[in-house]
Amino acid sequence: TLMEDEPEKYQSQFNEYVKREIEPDAIEG
Repeated sequence: TLMEDEPEKYQSQFNEYVKREIEPDAIEG
């Protein structure tokens, strides 16, 4: 899997995804 082959790359992409999901709620709330 991507996480197994490139954990750092996966983590970076995951962090960006989490930011996109969380930040709008934080701004609105």
